[in-house]
Amino acid sequence: MMGVSEGDGEMTTVADFSMDSNGSVVGPAAYMESPTGFQEIKAKIESGRSAVFNYSTGTLGNPVELATLVAVQTHYAGWKGMQEFVARQAMVRESQLAAVAQHKASKARGGR
Repeated sequence: MMGVSEGDGEMTTVADFSMDSNGSVVGPAAYMESPTGFQEIKAKIESGRSAVFNYSTGTLGNPVELATLVAVQTHYAGWKGMQEFVARQAMVRESQLAAVAQHKASKARGGR
């Protein structure tokens, strides 16, 4: 599988995330520290509510470590996309407000 590596049994990696033999997951700091990031998917996995994890272990028969990392990477992709979307929306809103302010200033000077 592309993006998956297993060393000497010490570390399993899927794309941006790795898990050591103790079950500790390491990944991008902003995601790992965000309450809507890693903690959210961890809670879903632990409560049996992660469809990706459940499918990966139940249907595909993947080991728990691999299924966990695939679920985390999938969740991260959505989380990161939403972060970028929100940032882009803020920039658009800022641009719109600047255009309105410029238009009002122009009208105040006697322009159209």
